Amino acid sequence: MTYGANEPDSEAPTVGVGRHESAGNGSVLGVAVTDDAIISIVRGPAGDIVASNIVDLVAGTPQDAFDAVAELIDSVPMAVDAIGIAASREPTGAFLAEQVALGPSAPVWAAKVRMVDFPVALAEVARAEPTRGGVVAVVDLDGAGVPSSGRSIITVDVQSGAIVGTASFNDGSPAPITEPDGANAVADAVTTMPGGAAVVQVICTGAGAAVPGVAPAFEYAVARPVSIATAPELAVATGVAVSAHR
Repeated sequence: MTYGANEPDSEAPTVGVGRHESAGNGSVLGVAVTDDAIISIVRGPAGDIVASNIVDLVAGTPQDAFDAVAELIDSVPMAVDAIGIAASREPTGAFLAEQVALGPSAPVWAAKVRMVDFPVALAEVARAEPTRGGVVAVVDLDGAGVPSSGRSIITVDVQSGAIVGTASFNDGSPAPITEPDGANAVADAVTTMPGGAAVVQVICTGAGAAVPGVAPAFEYAVARPVSIATAPELAVATGVAVSAHR
């Protein structure tokens, strides 16, 4: 598992992020763990994404997620000053937090880690996108166009950044958001969760947000404007990096 720098023809050497001799100059690694993938980005000091990586998570146990995250961190092609990690599933997030807790068995890079609540990363997505103000819903979709397992839907006041409510779905439910049953189920979740009645706009993130037809299908069901986040596959990982840098 290796990282790709975003600049064309880049041949950046791999540098372990935990090595004391390497200074990161303000760069932050953001890692988002969902039920089917681990998405990561390196955010440079100027706020630009200088490297990114998406790895399929075939086995979804917390241990598998940690092993994949550790391998990914060791492959980062540059030194970073901080590492943010968020998981959509709360049990996975709790396990990852235990593994990076400082102690004799902690990874060498553990001191740089800040665990980020997945809804907080989604809120950062909303604050980074053009909105109408007020309360906005953010829905993270996996590659099949289904809400990522765990707390993958939030409502947030974009002015204050305060999270108003969260909603969760289990693995494989509902149907893809491009299908009427799936769109209606997610729309019901959005409109009935805390803050749902005040939602003025919905933003979709994740690999599934790039599926053709997502925005119009969901817009019809939820009866609010629906937009796709900038670089939707990387949006939550970017939100993790922003939060970890605060």
